[in-house]
Amino acid sequence: MSGHVIESQLKPYKSQIKSRKSNKLRYVRYRFLESLGEIRRKIGCFYQKYAVF
Repeated sequence: MSGHVIESQLKPYKSQIKSRKSNKLRYVRYRFLESLGEIRRKIGCFYQKYAVF
């Protein structure tokens, strides 16, 4: 019985950790994509400046 009580108390804590982890992953992915976009933009500017079509 006591084990069940402990489990039910830990459940919200576990889900909280899980959501925090996924938030961190989402943030990292967002930053990664953002930096990729920045690099792509710089490359695009570079090509527009120096490319001979």
